[in-house]
Amino acid sequence: MMMWRSAYYFVGVIFLGGVLGSCQAAEPALIQLEPVFFEGSLNGTSVLRVVGSTDQQCQTTGECGGKFPLDLRTAGTVMFDLQAPTDKEYVLEASLQDNSIILLFEADAECSDSPYRGNQMFASSLITVSVKGTNVTDLAQGYDSFQSTVSIQDGCTVYTRLLFVGSPDGPPLQASLSKISWSVSFNTDMTAEGPLTYSYSTTSSGLTSGTFVKTVTSQPNEVFTATSSATKLNTMYRWMMAASLVLVPYSIM
Repeated sequence: MMMWRSAYYFVGVIFLGGVLGSCQAAEPALIQLEPVFFEGSLNGTSVLRVVGSTDQQCQTTGECGGKFPLDLRTAGTVMFDLQAPTDKEYVLEASLQDNSIILLFEADAECSDSPYRGNQMFASSLITVSVKGTNVTDLAQGYDSFQSTVSIQDGCTVYTRLLFVGSPDGPPLQASLSKISWSVSFNTDMTAEGPLTYSYSTTSSGLTSGTFVKTVTSQPNEVFTATSSATKLNTMYRWMMAASLVLVPYSIM
């Protein structure tokens, strides 16, 4: 039986008119991330960097930053991918304060000379999340789809927040990850012409709750996938053509 939440979730959304473009693409705009373990540190790391980024600087103070190319206009899907080296896994532990793991990432490009393109924001069943590793069941069950999000702001700023929450009375949430990835499809007509050079900094990216403790040898893996709904995605775009601000009801079984 389907029930509707009394509240509505705000989805993306200042639409300036015109016909919406395709949100399908063969190759996603890929952002590959990895944790940075600083030599001599005994407390793990909350720092993430973009694999292959240029002008990259990582300080022993835990600050990193760099630049990387990305073309949203020709993609239609943006994918975030954090993968351990071959035969390895990253041990991830929740914060003891609230038993949560929060991963943030934000990157900006210089496109202020272009017309304002509006914002696209996605959450819940619009995001596809895949977790692979050892003992990831508790992590998968703690995935908070309603408070996790991906957004593209003004067509050229990429932001994401991924949230996992353990039981308040249970043991600390922990998993050994060989890979975690998440993606969302979007309207390409509301993005800037690319490719563009994006900049990021760990002052606005990384784990704000939780820690990558260490790297270990991989074990037999479990896989959890939360799949987005193509029906809801298509419905959302039809509604966007009719209004400048769309309210999409969030459903639960």
